[in-house]
Amino acid sequence: MVPEWLARTTASGAAVGSSACLASEAGVVLTPRNDSLSVGECMAIERTCFEACEVMDIAAELSHKRIQLICESAAGGVVGYVVLQSFAPASLGANSYAALQRSLLLVNKLAVAQTHRRKGVGRALLARAIGHAYSTRAEACVLHCDEANRPARTLYESMGFSVLDRRMNFYRLGRHALEMELPLGSGQSCESRGPHEMSAFFDFSATHDG
Repeated sequence: MVPEWLARTTASGAAVGSSACLASEAGVVLTPRNDSLSVGECMAIERTCFEACEVMDIAAELSHKRIQLICESAAGGVVGYVVLQSFAPASLGANSYAALQRSLLLVNKLAVAQTHRRKGVGRALLARAIGHAYSTRAEACVLHCDEANRPARTLYESMGFSVLDRRMNFYRLGRHALEMELPLGSGQSCESRGPHEMSAFFDFSATHDG
């Protein structure tokens, strides 16, 4: 079910406008970026937020197709970012897995500097990601969430995401992931396809990022 806040912003422009309002309330500015300075600042946040085995090479990711980096900047520089990856059936070829018959937007990474947490920065980033999903006509927004990360799960659920499946030992032994989805528009949801098909999509996306 589409959450109430999202039902009021069904047009992509309105959704992006909502994210701009949230960013303003958090005292930051949202901007799509790929310059080396911004990427370097994002990498500094990445290394403080994630274990070494989970650190993403953002510059390398941006060299692939259908990848976008959106940063949130305050007076001192970048304070948060989200890495988005679009999956469209037409761009994946005839042999793509059946779960990819719909266009999906994967929230690949979302991170906020420790000094700017609990100020609405993550919420503004997520709203912008959803607005981007609308602008690209994606039928759903999907992501992974660390099962032990209660603040992140609470944020995602407050924005309308629901848990589809649990991936055991996804990050490392003993650290599990939740697969979450926000359906958009009138397309068939991943939930109606079943958790096994959604798991196959996440497996596919992990190995087909170009």
